[in-house]
Amino acid sequence: MRIADSLLEYACHYAEDNGFDYIEGYPSDGTFDVRNCGGTDSMYIKRGFQIIKTGDRIIARKRIGESD
Repeated sequence: MRIADSLLEYACHYAEDNGFDYIEGYPSDGTFDVRNCGGTDSMYIKRGFQIIKTGDRIIARKRIGESD
């Protein structure tokens, strides 16, 4: 497992253990940009996140408790 995958997995578990309803991230579209430090959209998709594209940004959102 890569570092970003491990961090995302930890964040999901942390959110669930601490009673959060949703978790949200801001992945890149695969192109490098200094603003895109949230990992790739594929690692969020793999964990069951909903991908929302808004203009030039991508939002990855998941309701806590939904299966990975």
